[in-house]
Amino acid sequence: MVAGAAWAYHQYEGYAPELFDLTHDPGQVVNLAGQPQVEEVQAHMHTALLKICDPAVVDAQARADQEALVAAWGGREAAMGAGPAGAKPAPEA
Repeated sequence: MVAGAAWAYHQYEGYAPELFDLTHDPGQVVNLAGQPQVEEVQAHMHTALLKICDPAVVDAQARADQEALVAAWGGREAAMGAGPAGAKPAPEA
């Protein structure tokens, strides 16, 4: 994710990007990504994200870190029973 005063851009591996107008939609409810009127903003935000990270690499590292943490807890079932109610490992890709 990258954000400025007016826009927030989210990119998750395997999902379409999201673009929010923070001035008119501070709660980030209306996804404007893919709309012709914000094409330039979306391209700019995407470029800004790529300047600071490679989303595919970050996603892969996060999944590897989570897998290691689950293993440290004794596996998926043990990890599912640990921590606060409702907390669980992310779905497998």
